[in-house]
Amino acid sequence: MNPTLDPSTLPDRAPQRVRHTLRFRALDVLAVERITPHLVRVTLGGADLEGFHSPGFDDHAKLFFPDEATGVLTLPTAGPDGPVWPEGRKPTMRDYTPRRFDAAAGTMEIDFALHVAGPATRWAEQAAPGQRLGVGGPRGSF
Repeated sequence: MNPTLDPSTLPDRAPQRVRHTLRFRALDVLAVERITPHLVRVTLGGADLEGFHSPGFDDHAKLFFPDEATGVLTLPTAGPDGPVWPEGRKPTMRDYTPRRFDAAAGTMEIDFALHVAGPATRWAEQAAPGQRLGVGGPRGSF
């Protein structure tokens, strides 16, 4: 067999998963931009963003939305078996892929597609600088 065609001589190109320490962050809304009538870009930042990693193009983070009635943001802590919730109701959560993460600037952008209904759409439609949003993860990247 030709050595250049021998699979054992080729580099391993299989994706490698990188694990990240699970952490939950309360971030500040820094800017809100209406990209199209049905797309809102929210820029998040704050001291809690330090140590955030998102090297993969398909990473996802879990967003935790403030309670719609009270505005209170509830976040879990990281336990040995995953999230540990305080007593009471869990917040509304959705998975999103960060559109952009800039470690030097300390910012992360999330794009929200605005649909007819849903808690993420309701939040994004009224989002304004100074509000808070919870972010967990990503747990890993490829």
